[in-house]
Amino acid sequence: MLATPLSGRFTGENKRLVFAPPEWYFWLIYATAIAGAVCLAYGLGGLTSDAFLLNNPAVCRLTAALLLLAAFFAYVSLERITIDLGERRYRRWFGRAFLPSYAFGKLDELESVVLTAEDKPFAPGHAGRTAAYRIVLVWKGMKLPVMVAEECFVPLAPHHALNAGAANSWQRAQSFAQALGLPMIDHTHVSSPHPTKLI
Repeated sequence: MLATPLSGRFTGENKRLVFAPPEWYFWLIYATAIAGAVCLAYGLGGLTSDAFLLNNPAVCRLTAALLLLAAFFAYVSLERITIDLGERRYRRWFGRAFLPSYAFGKLDELESVVLTAEDKPFAPGHAGRTAAYRIVLVWKGMKLPVMVAEECFVPLAPHHALNAGAANSWQRAQSFAQALGLPMIDHTHVSSPHPTKLI
C-alpha cells in the first residue's frame, strides 16, 4: 500500500511519544466526515436549501455515503503508534494491511531504533541524487513487523558519502532512542531499501 509519511513528536508534557501522520491529515479526514454528515442531513430532510444539488435527497444521500466511507477508510488506513513513556507501553495501529489491526504491549518488546539510508539517484520530485533517511523501530524476535517511524529526503552532491546529510535524522533518532531507553543503531553508511512493501 502507499505509505503516508509519519513523524515523531512528544505530547502531554513529553510523557508520550507519537509517530503518526501530520495533524493536518487528521483534520482533512474530520472535515470530510463533517461534510458527509451535512450532506446526510440534507438528504434526510433535516436541512433544506434552494440549491439544486442540496435539494435532491437521492444525490445528497449518495454523496454523504461516499464522503463518510472515504473518511472512515482514510482514518483506519493511517499507520501510527502511541508510546506512553511513563508506563512504558505502546499502542500500534496497522493501517496499511488489507484488514487494519491493532497491537499493544510493553516497551521491553522493542529491540532498537535503527537509522537507515537509501541512495536514490532519481527520486521522484527531487532533482539529482537524494538520500532517504529512515528511522525504524525494530521488535525483538520480529514479534511485530518493523515500523518506519519517520522518513526524510535530503539532496546529496554526486561525490558526497551516503551519510553526509544524516545529521538531523541522526539527532532525532538518538533523541527517540534515549526517550525509549533503547540503543540507536546507525546504518547510514550503506544503502538499504525500504524495509516494508510498498505499492
